[in-house]
Amino acid sequence: MYGRSLTLRLVNIQSVIADTQRSIQELQARIDALIASDTDRSVERRDVSERALRVRWITERVSEVEDTTEQTKARITLQRGRLHSRRALLAAAIEREEGNKSKIAELSAAITEVEYVNL
Repeated sequence: MYGRSLTLRLVNIQSVIADTQRSIQELQARIDALIASDTDRSVERRDVSERALRVRWITERVSEVEDTTEQTKARITLQRGRLHSRRALLAAAIEREEGNKSKIAELSAAITEVEYVNL
């Protein structure tokens, strides 16, 4: 269940990254358009500067999300490996238990036979 939760988080994070990247591209296009049409408009220059800062901030957040995504992928891989090992150990334990049950049945039969002979 933990792996599924991490997978869902990973898919959600990747969706956020894609949306954020689209937003960045739109903002960059708008900034480029503003810069191209700008002559001596200080208000628009300030707006462009603020948007550029916003784009930079968003880009940093995307980088953080990508790092988190990579870390999450690594944790998922690690958890899958641990789960595989645990399943292998469980299968081995079940196999040993089956062998022990068989030996117990054989010994019980032998004891019964010895008790019958000694009567």
